[in-house]
This record gives sequence, structure tokens and C-alpha cells, in this order.
Amino acid sequence: MLRVGLAGCLTSLPFVLWWDLIRDLGSDSGFSFWVTLAFLGAWFAAIVYAWIIGLMTLFGEVRITKSADRGQIFTGIGKLGWTHDFRWSEWTGVTTIVVSSNVGRRSSKRHYVVLEAPAKRYRFGSYVPEQGQAFIVQQVRRLAFPMAAPLG
Repeated sequence: MLRVGLAGCLTSLPFVLWWDLIRDLGSDSGFSFWVTLAFLGAWFAAIVYAWIIGLMTLFGEVRITKSADRGQIFTGIGKLGWTHDFRWSEWTGVTTIVVSSNVGRRSSKRHYVVLEAPAKRYRFGSYVPEQGQAFIVQQVRRLAFPMAAPLG
């Protein structure tokens, strides 16, 4: 007797769905064009997302610039990425936070560098190692918030 647990079912589910999709594309009772397109689009989006996360983890960078009161945070690879423009005077400090999330039995923690203001926060740098985040916080405090930097 063959016993297949929940892990085996969940592991084989994507392959079963792909096979059903491919097998039913040519039949009259198969998926409609739009369902097929949505299914393939979801798979494509998941693959692209996984590639982006992997590339950001391996090759990503965070660039912070300060020119008088203007600031810019770039997160990306080379010239590809996201840029956030702001005024340093809008912010009161910088720190790190840990955000916990629970999905089913799994829990995960993600560390962020955070620019703080009285009414808002801007989180970035979640793929930077903790030592790199500590360095970012130290340098931003020194350059942008010199009165808040610890002495010594």
C-alpha cells in the first residue's frame, strides 16, 4: 500500500497542474483560453519574483545620497531599481526594526532599516545583512542626524 502524506501531495501539485494544463489545452472540454492565460501568467509572475529576490540578495545594493536637505535612497542592481526621493528635514531619525510574520506553522522575521518621522516610516534594506544594516544606521545618523548620534 502506497501512503502519500500532505508534503508529498503539495510537492506534486504543481506538476499535476502543469500536466493537466498541457493535456487539456487541445481538448474541447479543457481550460478556456483565459483560464490558461491566467494560470501561465501566475506561474510567470512567481518565477520572475523569485528571480528578482535572488538577484537582489546576491547582487543588490542600497545607495543613500544627501545633498543639503535633499535625500535619495536607491535600492536595486546597477541602474535597475527603485529610487525614493525625500527631504531629510521630514525625518527625525533612523533605526532598525524586526517584523515578524506567521503563516500557518511557519514564522519568519525580516529586518529593516527605517527612517522615522512623527507620522510615517520608510522601510528599506531588508535584503542587507544585519551588519550592513548596522553600518547604514551608523552612517545615516552621523551624516543626516548628527545631533541624534551617540557621543564617543
